Amino acid sequence: MKRITIIIFISTIILGIMLNTLDECFLQYNKRKSISLKLKKFIKTSNGAIFQAQKKYKVLNNIDEINFLTTYMKPYIKSSKIIKIKNEKGETEIFLQFQDDSTMKIKKQNCYIITYDINGTNKPNQDGADRFEFILCLNQNECKIPLNKITTNKCLKQDRKGLYNSCRFYRKKCILLIEHDNWQVKYDYPVKL
Repeated sequence: MKRITIIIFISTIILGIMLNTLDECFLQYNKRKSISLKLKKFIKTSNGAIFQAQKKYKVLNNIDEINFLTTYMKPYIKSSKIIKIKNEKGETEIFLQFQDDSTMKIKKQNCYIITYDINGTNKPNQDGADRFEFILCLNQNECKIPLNKITTNKCLKQDRKGLYNSCRFYRKKCILLIEHDNWQVKYDYPVKL
């Protein structure tokens, strides 16, 4: 009787460990799928807004961040709104918040650097986990990045292994790996989600 009890006890522990592992795998799968869907939707929605703005204004000008968001993006993205949030340094930052609470921040340089956060102001706010960087160029550039289109910074030409290692060590480059994988966050994605 004692032996059967021990066997049942050990079997229960093993079953619990297996179920916990399966649950974690399922959770990670759903997170990866959700990130892929949100990234695809963001690119489609944002490029649609830029296309509409280009139809109206003919030429998109290099203007400051707030004017870019209020002139070229917000009017063409349903249920979006401009929000102001204080960062860790106490500085106020301007974001475009989408209906699903994801956010877009823009920084003007030679091209606009666009940071898309799939869960907005919620944690973890880490590059490659919930925050991804894109680029939008309005003028000719040395990398030949397509004009008037939100895309990844294609200056980095690498195969998948190189992109994987870039993502592991410099998380801002993770979006290039996701793009290479046809906008899928694969099972071997090097960042914990």
